[in-house]
Amino acid sequence: AGEEISRDLAGEWDRIVRSSPDSWLFHTFAEQVLLEEAWKGAAMSFLFEWRGKLVGACPLQRWRWDM
Repeated sequence: AGEEISRDLAGEWDRIVRSSPDSWLFHTFAEQVLLEEAWKGAAMSFLFEWRGKLVGACPLQRWRWDM
């Protein structure tokens, strides 16, 4: 089972996002929080861990009109 990504992982989240050539501004941690609060959605984002190191981020939102 997954856990909500806490604010103490925001730096790691953004490090991963910024290192990807495929990331957008909307993928940053702050933007994920903003989208959740502004659109009243549900954050479902998660991190990938490999051998004890965080190596990937998947920004995922569920919007209230989809619930």
